[in-house]
Amino acid sequence: MKRNKSVIAVSAIIIAGSYMMLWSSCNKKAEYTAPIVPGNEPITTLRLIAQNINEPSDIDTGIWTQLNTNGGPIDFSKAHLTLKTNASYRMYVDLLDLDFPVSTDTPYFVTPLIEARKNFHLLCFQADASFFGNFAVETPAWGPTTAAALNIYREDSDANTPPLAVGLIDSVVTGSDSSSGILDITLHHQPNVKNGTCPPGSIDIEATDTIYISPNKR
Repeated sequence: MKRNKSVIAVSAIIIAGSYMMLWSSCNKKAEYTAPIVPGNEPITTLRLIAQNINEPSDIDTGIWTQLNTNGGPIDFSKAHLTLKTNASYRMYVDLLDLDFPVSTDTPYFVTPLIEARKNFHLLCFQADASFFGNFAVETPAWGPTTAAALNIYREDSDANTPPLAVGLIDSVVTGSDSSSGILDITLHHQPNVKNGTCPPGSIDIEATDTIYISPNKR
């Protein structure tokens, strides 16, 4: 009988100790864990869709594609836009991943993901003057149009304080002279370093479109 009492006493001590350890672990202060920063998004295709604000039927689309982003061939066959002189367009930037489609007929659209992560993304536009010397691009803040052949105003902004531009939706204003040139478009990946300028961070995609500006666009 004494032995049974001893066993019961030891068991009680073990159980009590287990509860104490559980209570102690549950009451520890939660340690801060830094959120995981998303890596670069896989993007194979950049599509520019430009619609004339004053002539809605005037729509043009440029598509730049590089399947296998590790160095596959680039398809420039549809990477061109023709815009009218002295015109205002709204331009949408669409991003896709054709390497991993949702199905055989449905590409994976990356644009909604970039929109959700807009606090650390910025689209940048600049002219590549190495091909056409008469082509100039400016990305001024809202205000007077510059004398450049192509003025691009980013319309959308993020939730930073203060809000910073993104560039998925843009207003495009052309100049009065006919011109043509290469437009470089880069999507910059800038978690925790976004400051409204292009240099910080890394690049998700770098694409080019040939832009033609003509008063006689048909």
